[in-house]
Amino acid sequence: MGLGNHSLPDTRHSVGMLVVDCLARYLGAVWHFNSRSIGHLAVTNVDDQEIILLKPTLAMNINGRSIARTGIDTVR
Repeated sequence: MGLGNHSLPDTRHSVGMLVVDCLARYLGAVWHFNSRSIGHLAVTNVDDQEIILLKPTLAMNINGRSIARTGIDTVR
């Protein structure tokens, strides 16, 4: 998960989101908005392991809600 404040892109407050953006690009994963997880998801596979990347759109102090709402059933 890329921690940060979605409303403050390209700042020190969203470094985690920049990291998962780079990882998604490296893995060839495509971002899409998922309303259940209240964020952007990118899903890919590496060595038969499903990798789920998440960029919550909630403020950092409450984006745990996005994590709790993201699961295998969310991405399928």
